[in-house]
Amino acid sequence: PTGKMSTGAWGGRFRVDYWDKSKWARRLDVLGFTVNPVKVQMDYHRLMRRRPEAFVVAFVRTNVVKTVVSAVRGAMTYKLCGTDNLTREQAVICKVPSRIRIDVDQFWAMLVERLRLERRFVELVYSASAAGPVYEVTYEDLQLDESKVLRDLFSHLGAADALAAVRASRDGWVKRTSDDLRDALENFGEVRAMLVERGNQCLVAQLDVAEKGVGFPPCPLAVGVGGPSTPVDS
Repeated sequence: PTGKMSTGAWGGRFRVDYWDKSKWARRLDVLGFTVNPVKVQMDYHRLMRRRPEAFVVAFVRTNVVKTVVSAVRGAMTYKLCGTDNLTREQAVICKVPSRIRIDVDQFWAMLVERLRLERRFVELVYSASAAGPVYEVTYEDLQLDESKVLRDLFSHLGAADALAAVRASRDGWVKRTSDDLRDALENFGEVRAMLVERGNQCLVAQLDVAEKGVGFPPCPLAVGVGGPSTPVDS
């Protein structure tokens, strides 16, 4: 199984006991751990130098607009149900509205913050890798062909035999947000008008796409109202 890296004492204990001191070799068959390097602060350069045989896999969702909408919906789900993800059984008990309304100014602020965090994520992940190229897995590719993506990933890790066990341990979360945001946002038109006014056509395209599995290159960060987009931190 993979161990999820968290903030606080557990995250640090996992790193020290199961990674630095190799206690996992005596207690568990640990394939690796997942971590958000922006949230969990540690010396990743030192970590990778001590484990040069390790692989770095970056999991990304290229549609930033849908990422933020999902985050808003996750916060609403947590408020209503006490958890930001629901299993099929939980979804029957705790009903969450299929469509939500988002304050456009709050939405823009969240998009700007998300774009900044993703740039920081890229800096940390790619600079920390001491084992060669970073292996990328995108949410959109998983939507199109999950079996192939996972098969290729576990083959890359040299752990093809572990895939069946990982599949068996899946939590069965219910997808909360429609791929077509017209079905997910009550004020879709208002949100779209704001993005058009801000001048970031890349984000408008991410909002408009109705099909699943459509990937996007990184968007420039537009500031101001109206006029062409102005990249910052380029």
